[in-house]
Amino acid sequence: MHLSERGYEVRRRGSRYSQGLGHAFVELLAPLGLSDAAAWACFDTVFAAVILRVASGPASRPRIRRTRTRSSPASATSPCTT
Repeated sequence: MHLSERGYEVRRRGSRYSQGLGHAFVELLAPLGLSDAAAWACFDTVFAAVILRVASGPASRPRIRRTRTRSSPASATSPCTT
C-alpha cells in the first residue's frame, strides 16, 4: 500500500471516530438543555485542543519553575500583627 493511500485511510477513520465521539458528547449534554450548536461548539474546541496537545507530544509541556521560599515567622510577614 502506498503511503498516500494509508494517509487517506487514517484520515477517513479519524474523521469517522471524531464524528462518533462528537455525537456521543452532544447526546451526553442533551439533558442539560444545551442546544446542539452550543454542544458542538464546545466539543470542537475541546477536541481541537486535545488533538493539538497529542500532536505536540510531552516535550511541549510548559515547565513549572518551583521556587523555594524561606520560612519566616508569621509576625514578620503578616500585615495584621497585634
